[in-house]
Amino acid sequence: MEKSKISKAFKLIENNAVLIIILLLSLIPVTESILRIFKLSIEGAERYISHLVLLLTFVGGMLTTREKQHLSIAAFLHMTKGTLNRGIKLGNAVLASVICTALGWASLLFTTGAFIPDDPGSIIGFIPVQFFTIFLPIGFFVMAVRFLICSDFKHKGLFLGLGLFIGTLISIPTLIELIYGREAIFAGELPAFATQLHSIWYSVINTITIPCIILLIAAALFGAPLFAVLGAITYLLFSGGLEFLDFGAALSSISNRIYDLFDQQPNLPAIPLFTFVGFILAESQSGKRLIRLFRAWFGWIPGGVVIVAVLVSAFFTTFTGASGITILALGAILFTALSKEGRYSEDYSVGLLTASGSIGLLFPPSLPIILYGSIALVNIAHIFLGGILPGILMVIAMSITGVVISIRKKIPVIPFKLKEAISSLKDAVFEILLPFIIIIPLFLGLGTLVEISAFTVFYVLVITLFVRKEKKIRDLNKIALKGAVIIGGVLIILGVASAFSEYLVVEKDITALLKDFLNTHVQSPILFLLIVNVVLLLTGCIMDIYSALIVVAPIIATLGAQYGINPVHLGIIFIVNLEIGFLTPPIGLNLFLASYCFDKPIGKIYRNVLPFFCIQIIILLLVTYVPQLSTMLVDLFGPLIGGG
Repeated sequence: MEKSKISKAFKLIENNAVLIIILLLSLIPVTESILRIFKLSIEGAERYISHLVLLLTFVGGMLTTREKQHLSIAAFLHMTKGTLNRGIKLGNAVLASVICTALGWASLLFTTGAFIPDDPGSIIGFIPVQFFTIFLPIGFFVMAVRFLICSDFKHKGLFLGLGLFIGTLISIPTLIELIYGREAIFAGELPAFATQLHSIWYSVINTITIPCIILLIAAALFGAPLFAVLGAITYLLFSGGLEFLDFGAALSSISNRIYDLFDQQPNLPAIPLFTFVGFILAESQSGKRLIRLFRAWFGWIPGGVVIVAVLVSAFFTTFTGASGITILALGAILFTALSKEGRYSEDYSVGLLTASGSIGLLFPPSLPIILYGSIALVNIAHIFLGGILPGILMVIAMSITGVVISIRKKIPVIPFKLKEAISSLKDAVFEILLPFIIIIPLFLGLGTLVEISAFTVFYVLVITLFVRKEKKIRDLNKIALKGAVIIGGVLIILGVASAFSEYLVVEKDITALLKDFLNTHVQSPILFLLIVNVVLLLTGCIMDIYSALIVVAPIIATLGAQYGINPVHLGIIFIVNLEIGFLTPPIGLNLFLASYCFDKPIGKIYRNVLPFFCIQIIILLLVTYVPQLSTMLVDLFGPLIGGG
């Protein structure tokens, strides 16, 4: 009974902490932008914001583990049943526990040794940096425990002990450095047994690296959490290239890179803020208002209901940054509108909604575009402009299918009624204003992306809580929890993926190797772009879009410059490829989410999506080989925005 009370209290603290962090994350940029008018500022505001995102990531990661919602590939897990299925899931849980334990020890080493007390960089305002970074080891250790404690396996305590033991065992160099310090290591003052332990560890880790990486890739295909697999592979790769005396450097470098990602990416806080906006909209009646609005204005066109479904899907994905959220939140209501009211077949409706879930990623304030611009060092406002025409083209292409079917099957249209159209416009006026509230200040340079995202949070909160009164303040806790589960899952992947990317780009200089290969074998920019498309489609179907951005974008951006590809054009090609990757069999993420949402076998989802997949491939080729689609608006309006 006492254990249950402690568990409930901890759960309550976590849930409330998430909401408080998100509100602080919104409040600081808004306050800073207001103070700027009076030539005042908050000391260390930018670092407060970046470290609050770090805090949110690991509290969110703990919640993601508790709710069992970590992103995974799981391409082949559905093919297993019974004891084998449960055995694989148990193995994945133990593996994740092992890796989180190792990352926990490494993060503890990082947070205790990376900051010098007297260094000004170790203090943010009046708060020591360690206050924030201590949540790295806390988060990883809590996740290590929860992967098994929150499961329904028998003897989970025994398996938890096994996971913690193995995770600690592979952290021997980290523990030695924690206990004796780096100075003692390089001064040769370690006890003999510690040196011998490390010698054994070093020999073993170099022997098992390749077999372990193969097993980890297999584990990913059978549902192991993606962040854990990436973290483990990164650790093994770093370890294989270490000198004997580098001891804890492999795991510690992962923690260091995770920290650097949050500390050095000024636009990253916009991702959780816009995600929170998307969840508030999804939890309110905004979806129904938009369906009514678009139906009133477009229902008279043949295929009008399809246009409605595509536009609503694009709108919500734009804000949540995750097409899966759109499918899960609005799939049922849009499916009813298409198949029951619109008289479209179930197969067509399922295929359209599955395929439409990701096209919103081309419109502002698309979170993948924000991340791509930050990583590839391309003006984000310019990429927003570059995505508009390809996005409109994708919406039109998806909508035309409904028009054709409607005309062929003589599906009745909804008569246009001016009174209903005006009424629906008034009803949805706050949703319609939302994109303009974001786009206009950004393009006019009236605020940073983070400030605009923070203002957007307050705008949506005021409208939802006080103007429309659709939600109460107490409901924010649940909304924040749902958002934090996605935010934590995505941002932790970003952290470990950035460490993996550093290994590829810095340690192995894979970009230089690829440059040499391409210089020898690929002379034509046309052929280069074709290769890019194939590689990115494959990447998009086996890796979530955020991991792919962190790992692949720096490489592609550098190679594109070698062929004189416009950076905005290349960025749009990148986003279109990865959004199509959500639909690429056998393991595109949207395929599995649609199977869950619409209760259809995955094989049937493949067949339903195939026509729309082909349509999007055609649009991809147009976007690839007609660069003006991506660059026209940038050429027209880019100079007004500035920033190159």
